[in-house]
Amino acid sequence: MSTNLIIATFSSASAKRFETSDYNRLVTQSLDAPCDFRVETHLRKQVYALSKLRTNLDQITIVVAQDSETDADLERFLSAIKRINGIPVVVLYRKNGGDSVGSWFYGMEKFPDFDYHIVTEDDYLFVLNRFDTVLVDAAKLAERRCDPDEALYIPVYIDGGPGVP
Repeated sequence: MSTNLIIATFSSASAKRFETSDYNRLVTQSLDAPCDFRVETHLRKQVYALSKLRTNLDQITIVVAQDSETDADLERFLSAIKRINGIPVVVLYRKNGGDSVGSWFYGMEKFPDFDYHIVTEDDYLFVLNRFDTVLVDAAKLAERRCDPDEALYIPVYIDGGPGVP
């Protein structure tokens, strides 16, 4: 059994719009503390969290949806990541569009031979050792109990097609 974690992230043009959104200004004001909403910061936290966890992952794929400009800090950070806890890291680039789902499908299309793809965004952090095993076990249970298309409501891609309309 092989498992790939696909992390969706985006380029600097989107990040700059996100950083300056009214929502983020309100969050920062309500916390009464500065918050860092940069994409690179999310990825750093994600990489750090993954480096502290024990998993059975076979690969970590970071899919970067790019706009017209690139963030030099993000590029330097991504080029330095080769492995996390001994797990190989692959960075893919695609045109920005289709939101995170577009990035997840792109990652699945590039690596169709994995038995399972776990998908997340750069700002969602796993905090449980063997989170991948828990999710894969849930997918297997769902496969046994119901139609495979129904099993897709859990956040694990089940081999045979996503069944998304």
